[in-house]
Amino acid sequence: MAYPKKIAILSFLLFLGVAGFLSAQEQQTSHFSQTYYITQIAPHQLGYRVIYLTEAGKPFVTYLPMEWFSSAAGKASLQFRWETSAPYMQVFWQNGEFSHMRVVVPPTYDDPSWGVVPASIDATSSFDVDTLVLHYE
Repeated sequence: MAYPKKIAILSFLLFLGVAGFLSAQEQQTSHFSQTYYITQIAPHQLGYRVIYLTEAGKPFVTYLPMEWFSSAAGKASLQFRWETSAPYMQVFWQNGEFSHMRVVVPPTYDDPSWGVVPASIDATSSFDVDTLVLHYE
């Protein structure tokens, strides 16, 4: 008669273990990253204007405020490297929301991917963004 009691206790412990495991699985966050190739990056006192290509090869513009590149904000890092695939930006999302990004560019402004922000752009409003705005078309 001791066996049914042990089986009941073991079953209960197994149930607690499975419930704990499932609870831990639900608390895990989802991470996703995507690389976008840059056709032009233009520095400005308020940030960087980036023309990037979608997966379909269409060019779009996004604005990256300078505050994102400070260690306090931590939304973006600018890395100067000689790479065959540079310039590009690698964007990271966590739970479906923009988390941070890495922008890799050639280390010389002589590279044709470096440009100038057109004077016709309203820079104050263009760089006043809280999150990354991308097109996926």
